[in-house]
Amino acid sequence: MARNGITFAQLLETGCFEAHRFSQRTNAKVKYKDAAGHTWDGMGEMPEWLQRATHKGQTVDHFKVD
Repeated sequence: MARNGITFAQLLETGCFEAHRFSQRTNAKVKYKDAAGHTWDGMGEMPEWLQRATHKGQTVDHFKVD
């Protein structure tokens, strides 16, 4: 921050620490779901539960919601 002349107050003003800006999607439609109820809308990184399943040989299409 010092190297770029940015203060903590400036970062707070931009809202970059507001978790809700990045973690909540109101209109995301579920595209993948497992038996335990984990869901994913297909956006962003593949969630851990789906990564584990695919590493064990399961296909992503197996979890696709119709």
